[in-house]
Amino acid sequence: MLQMMKKEFQLNLMSIILVIILIPAAYVLNISSSFLYIAMAFGFIFNAFYYDGKNHVNRFIKSLPIKPKHVVLGRYLLLFCISIILLIYLSIIDSIAQQHLPYLSFQPLTWIILLGLFAITSIISAISYPIYYAIQSFTIAIGVIIGVIALTASVIGIVLNLFHAQLEQFIIFILNFIQFQPALIIILFSMGCLFLSYLLSSWIYARKDIQ
Repeated sequence: MLQMMKKEFQLNLMSIILVIILIPAAYVLNISSSFLYIAMAFGFIFNAFYYDGKNHVNRFIKSLPIKPKHVVLGRYLLLFCISIILLIYLSIIDSIAQQHLPYLSFQPLTWIILLGLFAITSIISAISYPIYYAIQSFTIAIGVIIGVIALTASVIGIVLNLFHAQLEQFIIFILNFIQFQPALIIILFSMGCLFLSYLLSSWIYARKDIQ
């Protein structure tokens, strides 16, 4: 599993370095760097899917004496570690920038916003990985992922718009529940999404013939 994490890290090293450079650059240019953190998740997924498909890595890995669940777990663990490290890095750069760049037009990142960014990347990853393991084709998988995310956002928007009155009490309950322990709830929700996604991805990968 450590070898799989090392492979994924080497594959994404340039993307990680690019994000590390672009985050402070975005602050200097008075651009919120939050979108860069989310883009990092898309970049991580893109690299993993594209190069695995291009180089037939999955076929090679499948032939090795490694448990399928460890192959999948290595990818999820590295994603989690990189997300946390970059989130800490983002908070440090934000704190420094807010003190030394008085022209910034956006508010400092609070811990709730940081956890929200982690939750967004967790949801994106939780949706993306099982789709890729099920389809295996990079082009089709990316199209399906974008379609699923767009469709989900559209359905939620339509439902909230049409049934706002009926859902108002439920929404208030959810918001009050989150306010009770916001950090714990967001973390548990994010981890739960990733864990369920890992279980599904492991199940698909173990039973899928690699083309």
